[in-house]
Amino acid sequence: MAADETAQRPSVSATKLRLRWLVIVVAVMAVLTAGWPLIDMAVTNQHPLAAGSRLTVGTSPSSGVVTVGPGWSLLSEQSSPMQGYLLQRGKLQLSIAHVGLLNREQLPQMWRGLMRIVSVSNPGIRFSKPAFVTTRHGLRAITSVVTGRGQIGTATIVRGPSGNFGIEMLALAPRGTSPALHAAAARVMVSLMFRGLGK
Repeated sequence: MAADETAQRPSVSATKLRLRWLVIVVAVMAVLTAGWPLIDMAVTNQHPLAAGSRLTVGTSPSSGVVTVGPGWSLLSEQSSPMQGYLLQRGKLQLSIAHVGLLNREQLPQMWRGLMRIVSVSNPGIRFSKPAFVTTRHGLRAITSVVTGRGQIGTATIVRGPSGNFGIEMLALAPRGTSPALHAAAARVMVSLMFRGLGK
């Protein structure tokens, strides 16, 4: 039985790989939301998604699924079904990342790790006091408002039902971005569900 449990746990190297991917994605978000004119990236790296498209992050049974509404594009060079996705709608960027956990008690560390990653990539950024919310499918999540130099958004973490992984989501946009874009990102976040459990 112990061998089976160990086999189901994410390896340390796999977790580190996903964290490195998240660092890169958050850094890209910092550049794009800062308004840098990366026209070539915007043209060649964006792939429009049909409204209602479902994106699976991670591998079954440790995977999550989100549903996007109209107007979203996938930044393919910064996206991987195993590790996560970087989405864009207008000036707003939304990252969705799969992070492995060794046990259920690691969730607080997961939140602090996300804060460190975002802070390093976005100097001066701040997180509000985290709050617990419920997603559309009845899942408990930790969320916080994120503000920085010319940026504002939301960070959310949902732990998977097995306790050995979690889904981290971060939405960032320049200040003054339409509230409708932030609402669209929130709808993607609360659409999260886990395969095989219906929630």
